[in-house]
Amino acid sequence: MNNNTEIDIEIQLAAMNIWADRALFYRAKMYTEQISAGEDYTVFKKCVSISILDFKLFEQEPEFYSRFHIREHYQGITI
Repeated sequence: MNNNTEIDIEIQLAAMNIWADRALFYRAKMYTEQISAGEDYTVFKKCVSISILDFKLFEQEPEFYSRFHIREHYQGITI
């Protein structure tokens, strides 16, 4: 994107109960591909993952939209 954000957009038709782990793995890979040994961490761009799923990821949830963040467990700090 023009604001230096990288976006990963995926469409998944078959149900996959490990989707959350898979999405986190691909997002982490987006970060590791941005840096080389010895580079400063300021090279990182914001990464966003958009998943369009043709199945219910959370059966108990009535909402069709979910948003996830990586957070520190005790203080709730978002990375």
